Amino acid sequence: MDLVLARAPARRDIVLAVILGVVFVSALLAVQWPFSAFLLSPAARNPIFVADRWDYSNVLGPWRYEYWSLDRDAHGQWSAIGFWRAIGIALGCATLSSWIGLKRGRWMRGVLR
Repeated sequence: MDLVLARAPARRDIVLAVILGVVFVSALLAVQWPFSAFLLSPAARNPIFVADRWDYSNVLGPWRYEYWSLDRDAHGQWSAIGFWRAIGIALGCATLSSWIGLKRGRWMRGVLR
């Protein structure tokens, strides 16, 4: 994100916020998706990652080794519409927070002691 900000300082805030939102969501998918697969694997069940420890109030089942089915339809099939809707929501939230951060940063530049 710093590279994007260094190369595009003269753009309007909303355009820059959209670019930063896309960069953030892309980086998150590239890093978090493989890491979450690792955390569900037997390799993560160790004292460092502690991926297989639950409290006494949880009823454990096979769900603890699976991805949550947030992108599945009512029939249990993978839904591209659900997946892309979630990505769209993530892009919207990332863009909005980037825009707020840019506005706040520009305001902070003008604050004097």
